[in-house]
Amino acid sequence: CVDGMDNQTKWIISVILALIASLLYSPFFFSLLDAGFRPTFGIKLASPSGCPNFAGLILVTIIYLLIVRLILL
Repeated sequence: CVDGMDNQTKWIISVILALIASLLYSPFFFSLLDAGFRPTFGIKLASPSGCPNFAGLILVTIIYLLIVRLILL
Protein backbone atom coordinates (compact mmCIF):
# COMPACT_ATOMS: atom_id res chain seq x y z
CA CYS A 1 0.00 0.00 0.00
CA VAL A 2 1.38 3.39 -0.99
CA ASP A 3 1.10 5.74 1.98
CA GLY A 4 -0.09 9.31 1.62
CA MET A 5 -2.34 8.68 -1.39
CA ASP A 6 -6.08 8.94 -1.35
CA ASN A 7 -8.33 6.35 -2.93
CA GLN A 8 -8.88 8.34 -6.13
CA THR A 9 -5.14 8.67 -6.76
CA LYS A 10 -4.68 4.93 -6.28
CA TRP A 11 -7.42 4.24 -8.84
CA ILE A 12 -5.86 6.65 -11.34
CA ILE A 13 -2.46 4.98 -10.96
CA SER A 14 -4.09 1.54 -11.33
CA VAL A 15 -5.82 2.56 -14.58
CA ILE A 16 -2.63 4.10 -15.97
CA LEU A 17 -0.66 0.94 -15.17
CA ALA A 18 -3.35 -1.25 -16.76
CA LEU A 19 -3.19 0.82 -19.95
CA ILE A 20 0.60 0.63 -20.02
CA ALA A 21 0.48 -3.16 -19.53
CA SER A 22 -2.07 -3.47 -22.34
CA LEU A 23 0.22 -1.57 -24.68
CA LEU A 24 3.41 -3.37 -23.66
CA TYR A 25 1.92 -6.85 -23.97
CA SER A 26 0.27 -6.20 -27.33
CA PRO A 27 1.42 -8.09 -30.44
CA PHE A 28 2.25 -4.76 -32.09
CA PHE A 29 4.72 -3.85 -29.34
CA PHE A 30 6.34 -7.30 -29.45
CA SER A 31 6.78 -6.98 -33.23
CA LEU A 32 8.23 -3.49 -32.80
CA LEU A 33 10.58 -4.62 -30.04
CA ASP A 34 11.68 -7.63 -32.10
CA ALA A 35 12.36 -5.42 -35.12
CA GLY A 36 14.69 -3.30 -32.99
CA PHE A 37 16.42 -6.03 -31.01
CA ARG A 38 16.94 -8.72 -33.64
CA PRO A 39 19.22 -6.69 -35.96
CA THR A 40 21.04 -4.99 -33.08
CA PHE A 41 21.59 -7.86 -30.63
CA GLY A 42 20.67 -10.91 -32.68
CA ILE A 43 17.99 -11.90 -30.17
CA LYS A 44 14.64 -13.09 -31.48
CA LEU A 45 11.87 -11.81 -29.18
CA ALA A 46 8.72 -12.58 -31.15
CA SER A 47 7.36 -14.23 -34.26
CA PRO A 48 6.50 -12.08 -37.29
CA SER A 49 2.87 -12.08 -36.13
CA GLY A 50 3.87 -10.62 -32.74
CA CYS A 51 3.62 -13.79 -30.67
CA PRO A 52 6.36 -13.47 -28.02
CA ASN A 53 8.82 -16.12 -26.97
CA PHE A 54 10.18 -16.48 -23.44
CA ALA A 55 12.93 -13.88 -23.93
CA GLY A 56 10.38 -11.37 -25.21
CA LEU A 57 8.13 -11.91 -22.21
CA ILE A 58 11.03 -11.49 -19.79
CA LEU A 59 12.22 -8.29 -21.48
CA VAL A 60 8.76 -6.71 -21.54
CA THR A 61 8.21 -7.70 -17.91
CA ILE A 62 11.47 -5.95 -16.95
CA ILE A 63 10.40 -2.86 -18.93
CA TYR A 64 7.02 -2.89 -17.17
CA LEU A 65 8.70 -3.27 -13.77
CA LEU A 66 10.92 -0.25 -14.45
CA ILE A 67 7.94 1.85 -15.58
CA VAL A 68 5.97 0.92 -12.44
CA ARG A 69 8.95 1.81 -10.29
CA LEU A 70 9.33 5.20 -11.99
CA ILE A 71 5.64 6.00 -11.58
CA LEU A 72 5.66 5.12 -7.87
CA LEU A 73 8.78 7.11 -6.93
